[in-house]
Amino acid sequence: MQDKANRIAYLDGWRGIAILFVIADHFSGGLLPFGSLGVELFFVLSGRLMADILLVRKTDIPTFFQRRFSRIYPALLVFATAMLAVSVVGGLAGAPPHLLLEPSAYLAAITFTTNYYEAWTHTSSVLGHVWSLSVEEHSYVLLALLVVVVIRNARAAAFVSLAIAIAAMANGAIRTSLAEPGAMSVYWLSDVRMASIFASVALFVLIDKVRVPAAAPIVAAILGLSLWILPAPDMARYTVGTLLLAFAINTIDLAPKAALGALSFQPLAMIGIWSYSLYLWKQPFYKVAEIAPWWATPILVAAMFVATLVSFYGVEQPARKYINGLNLFRRRQAIAAV
Repeated sequence: MQDKANRIAYLDGWRGIAILFVIADHFSGGLLPFGSLGVELFFVLSGRLMADILLVRKTDIPTFFQRRFSRIYPALLVFATAMLAVSVVGGLAGAPPHLLLEPSAYLAAITFTTNYYEAWTHTSSVLGHVWSLSVEEHSYVLLALLVVVVIRNARAAAFVSLAIAIAAMANGAIRTSLAEPGAMSVYWLSDVRMASIFASVALFVLIDKVRVPAAAPIVAAILGLSLWILPAPDMARYTVGTLLLAFAINTIDLAPKAALGALSFQPLAMIGIWSYSLYLWKQPFYKVAEIAPWWATPILVAAMFVATLVSFYGVEQPARKYINGLNLFRRRQAIAAV
């Protein structure tokens, strides 16, 4: 993610739309089934940003992971630990076992293995949404290794990324044909879902100097969104739909000013800025909403936003500022150069 000085408002707006899709899905009880689309929007944006950081700005690998750690881990650790503490208290109070968080699920979340843990154990916990963070972290590690191997040759990295994306899509198509419809063993696995991130990495580099009409990102976005919103086979969504959304985010800078202005709408962009903390903390509140009366939903949504703001301003932002301010790797490099 860009720092405050380098933020691009319409990319924050894209994030805002993504998290609103996820929230709408969860708090509507599935009446607005846009959660998968929201996650896909996050993944293709992540691919664009990581390609920019590693292949264009050429951020060194240690600094890259320091910034990723500061961005993701402190808020996740606080959230996961809070959920574990609530579960322990609930257990002592005699809550039903199926409502409690297993310590193994907690360990899976803080080690970014939730996607494989829950797919293999066929369980679902209040930390289940960490599956998407697991996919992203696994993709970051693979992309960093790729950058080292190709010695930051952007075009070489792009072609290898495209090959990885195609292989992951093929893997997903094969698994989908063999699994039950909507099986999370397909939807959550990194060796399937990293396709979205690596397709976006490839397109960010390969279309950099290609002339693209201003309407192209809008058309691609509409077609991509249609595949996710309208009834369509999963194979089409996770292949053609993914490529269309990846193309849209990587050409969005060329879109008409009216479209960029709409994405830059300040309330939407602010929701995008809060999106990570929102993504973490919406989970317990929507889980309660599933069993609460309908009139409790607005109260739970409001409580979710309160928890989000506490997380963002009390944990996420201070932790990023402190950890990134340490400059550990820069100091080490300076000592080595003496």
